[in-house]
Amino acid sequence: MNKKYFVLLIALILCTTGCWNYKELNEIAIIGAIGIDYDDEKELFDISVQILNAKKTSSGSSSGSEQQSPVTVYQSKAKTIHEALRNIVLESPKKLYLGHLEILVFGEGFAKKHLEDGVDFFLRDLESRKVFNIVLAKEDKASNIIKILTPLEGMPAHSILQSILSASKNKGIATDITYDEFLSQIYANGTEAVIPTIIIDGKVSDGTDSKDTSTTAPKTKLRIGTLGIFEDFKLKGYLDQDESIGYNLLQNNLDYSIFSFPCDDKKNYAAVEMNSAKSKVSLSIKDDKPKADIKISIEANLTEYNCKSNLSDEKVIEEISKKAAKNIKGKIDKVIKASQEKYNIDFIGFGEQVYLNNYSYWKKHKNEWKNIFPNIEYKINLDLKLPKKGSIINSAKEG
Repeated sequence: MNKKYFVLLIALILCTTGCWNYKELNEIAIIGAIGIDYDDEKELFDISVQILNAKKTSSGSSSGSEQQSPVTVYQSKAKTIHEALRNIVLESPKKLYLGHLEILVFGEGFAKKHLEDGVDFFLRDLESRKVFNIVLAKEDKASNIIKILTPLEGMPAHSILQSILSASKNKGIATDITYDEFLSQIYANGTEAVIPTIIIDGKVSDGTDSKDTSTTAPKTKLRIGTLGIFEDFKLKGYLDQDESIGYNLLQNNLDYSIFSFPCDDKKNYAAVEMNSAKSKVSLSIKDDKPKADIKISIEANLTEYNCKSNLSDEKVIEEISKKAAKNIKGKIDKVIKASQEKYNIDFIGFGEQVYLNNYSYWKKHKNEWKNIFPNIEYKINLDLKLPKKGSIINSAKEG
């Protein structure tokens, strides 16, 4: 290669290395959470941003920063989300940075009427990674959620995210869903979207005071709620706790949970801890009508037993398994009925199964799916195994 061209090539390579959009940390305001509400009277997006207080974080526990909040919240209104965010520079001394966004909060009013108009910005924005989680402020504004301080995590946005992940993994009433996953559900054929909800327990005014988080019993807390269900781009309602658990079992979103159930006719209860679950939903077409076959396999441990029985008897263990299975099966049956009868919204994905496995039927009947879906017959086959009885043979009551 000609020496002159070789030198030119090296120079060009050097010019293209490095981070083209690199920013100094002291020049940006890192956003942990964004809340989206809508002002119907003024017809404006109402945007709240939760920004990391770098001074508080870097100063640790120095006496001069004890009363400082770990975050600062700014709020702005405009005709578009991008303009509202840009207006915040009039108050913030630093440029907003979306690259570390963890949580996007939808206000209930926004989710009911204006969601479709508010998704475009985050699809186009180059800084946001689209893997941030979303949550719905149940019966509240997103701005109120954004303002609440949390006791165990310095960054409220991170606290909300961890609470969602924990509630999803260990309880089953929530399901963690990212922004791109939510949009995939919205645009998918034969299914609708669900997202977790968050609730404020207490007064907003108390939850914004850093003194509240320094006590052993804060007056105001954020609590993860059940699932909100959507049709197209509109919030239509909420599932209760049993329905939310049933939904997550159907979707293979749940591996661990505790199920309590009566073990006799004297109001005594037992509990099993589920440590693995697998579900499979199959749709078949017979006489031009879909039928659903649901198979669920669960392994669990008996962790509490307050009835008088001999647990060394295999027949007793078998009876306990049947009672636990009946309890869990009831939650699945309940969420399917909520989907078919209460809302007539196919958020459980029967239509998606038809679309994926019998496209010719879907193509022929997709426009009348609203009439077909509520009448789909289904069968639930749930197999629950109890390989362990806990650390003792019989219950404490048995002696």
